[in-house]
Amino acid sequence: MKKFLLLLVSACITSGTTEPTFAKPDSDSFVQGQASFKTGNFRQALSRFDEAIDADPNYAAAYAARALTEIKLKKFERAVDDADKAHTLDSNNPEIFETKATALLNLRKYNESLAAADTALSLEGKSPKVSTLVIRAQAFSKSGQYEKAFVDYRLALKLDPVNADTLSKRALLCLELEQYSRAIDDSTKAISFDKSCALAYWVRSRAHLALGDKSKAVSDKEMAKRLGFKDS
Repeated sequence: MKKFLLLLVSACITSGTTEPTFAKPDSDSFVQGQASFKTGNFRQALSRFDEAIDADPNYAAAYAARALTEIKLKKFERAVDDADKAHTLDSNNPEIFETKATALLNLRKYNESLAAADTALSLEGKSPKVSTLVIRAQAFSKSGQYEKAFVDYRLALKLDPVNADTLSKRALLCLELEQYSRAIDDSTKAISFDKSCALAYWVRSRAHLALGDKSKAVSDKEMAKRLGFKDS
């Protein structure tokens, strides 16, 4: 089961990325790229950000936004490259390091991901972002540093106690560690805050199954599938 869960965790990593929220210079291509990103048209967004960079090779925000888009398209190596380019042009933007940490996490370069997440959090100072903490928690988890992962999840939930995504990802870690009751508790809380949280239903299904409650397991698995969750 643990091997399967590791694959499942990898599939869930990219969901933590957000829409580009960097500075908004006066570039039609950049603005159009942001609009396409928001609607989920990532290929079109990529084309628009390409155009913005072609017009201005020193366009830090466009490199950063393109990196986020490349993560959505699972072009993780390119995302790292673009994040590095953005950093050379804008060295104090924590979102660039958060993006890089996400890409490195998907590339299974966990120590590098942790370093990038640490830099992002350092730049965020006294106002850490929930998403950055969750990325670092996932990197800790993937590198076997489970207690540190739980610390970051606790910090993230202290900042946003009703964040279903954070709760479902902590539930997934509990499931991996065979802490089934905790996995059920976190999943149930996630569902109470967001009834469309497919991951929470799936995690709760697996936890119920491990505890021998097949009827609840089947019910939650069916709900996860109806919400579009794929466990392969």
